[in-house]
Amino acid sequence: MVQLASGKVYKIISVVSAKLLTVSTANDHDDFLANFVLVESRYEAAKITRSPYYIKWRVEHIADEGWALKSLHQHEGNGLYLAYKSNNPMEKRSLIGTTAAYRWDIKQWKTRGGAEFRLWVHDAPDPGYVAEVAGGSDADGTEIRLWDSNDTASQFWLFQEVPN
Repeated sequence: MVQLASGKVYKIISVVSAKLLTVSTANDHDDFLANFVLVESRYEAAKITRSPYYIKWRVEHIADEGWALKSLHQHEGNGLYLAYKSNNPMEKRSLIGTTAAYRWDIKQWKTRGGAEFRLWVHDAPDPGYVAEVAGGSDADGTEIRLWDSNDTASQFWLFQEVPN
């Protein structure tokens, strides 16, 4: 069983698609998101032979049981934290990278074997909002978004520790 540790670096892998949580390095998204760096599902984890920075995330423990996920990819000189675009998580939105740390509740989920984690919006009302691969798609560039917790594989993630 994986134990997350503050300061450690991980690849975060979608259970449904076996693709990596990445910071988008493309600039081909619609105007609505033009001022943000998208977070998406890209690259089959098993086929990655090197570890570029945009697929690596540093886990940072913040207040109480909260965690922040910071990409090692530099955008305009800054590492980017996993975040959602709105201050209101009930507005189901694409996940983005931002310079401000967002608090997530990262919980290991025992009903699916214990290796998987879910990324919950901190303090969201029941049933809660979690990061999911949109539509359970396995296509490169698939949006990662907030969605109602529904226990589908598209909402589960594996954390694999990697060197900086």
